[in-house]
Amino acid sequence: MDLHAIDLNLITIFDALLRNRSVTLAGAELGLSQPAMSYALAKMRRTFSDPLFFRVGNEMEPTALAIQLAAPLREVIETLRADVFGRTIFDPRTTTRGFNYCMTDIAESYFLPGLISELQRQGARVTLRTALLAPTVLKAGLATGEVDFAVGIFPDLDGPDHFQQTLYESRFVCVGRSGNPFVKGHLTQRRFIDAPQVAVSAPARSQQILEEILQRLDIQQTILLRVQNFLALIEIVSKTDLIAVVPVEAAETLQKIGRLKVYPLPFNVPGFTIKQYWHRRYNNDPGNCWLRELFFRLFQRNS
Repeated sequence: MDLHAIDLNLITIFDALLRNRSVTLAGAELGLSQPAMSYALAKMRRTFSDPLFFRVGNEMEPTALAIQLAAPLREVIETLRADVFGRTIFDPRTTTRGFNYCMTDIAESYFLPGLISELQRQGARVTLRTALLAPTVLKAGLATGEVDFAVGIFPDLDGPDHFQQTLYESRFVCVGRSGNPFVKGHLTQRRFIDAPQVAVSAPARSQQILEEILQRLDIQQTILLRVQNFLALIEIVSKTDLIAVVPVEAAETLQKIGRLKVYPLPFNVPGFTIKQYWHRRYNNDPGNCWLRELFFRLFQRNS
């Protein structure tokens, strides 16, 4: 490939497309019209002899080559910003930049209302998008900039490539419907062991942590059902005799929506830490700094 034929502007357009998965949203972020974005995409495809992005539903998904190019091209952008042009100014009131979070459905319910309210109060024009990703996909997304932050329990991100910030300490509790015959108004260890249970097996790792703790305590769970989302527990637990062990923030949300009862666990279980994570590559990115500092200010608390 002739390097003289490469337009450096295409690198920023490629990066915006990769993060937004939309020609329209990427163009809005960069201040480019739809025809200009389409022309740039066509030029990129000719340059790399690859489609780079293909439409799936309403989104533009990257090809294998695009995924391979993502990390090195993003590093070029960050190097130019930091070492050549210096620290750029980020103004949340004028930018149309989008930020991507990885979090569970219950975390969406817990964090996003407060975050959106504060963004609106400040007049920020940023947009947010959430997804729940498997650990390997999340790691790759953070490295390429497709994902900006992960919030919750992600032990796979403990390592030199990722920064983390503690928001608060949490704990496990049990939820069940009023009148559940296995609980009988008071949850004992024997009733906990005998009760049929539903577990949430999301990529965020709370259930795995819980099962490891119970295994060390030699306490058995009778799990009859595993689901992917916490909000599914509202109907399942309220209409059956199944109980569920969940983080206390999930229990509080489920209790409000589904009129479920919350019970303390009848044995001592260690707590766990809720954190926000980001990749070290973007630690000095002004937009990343602004949003993670805002998030920390809103949700950090002393337990």
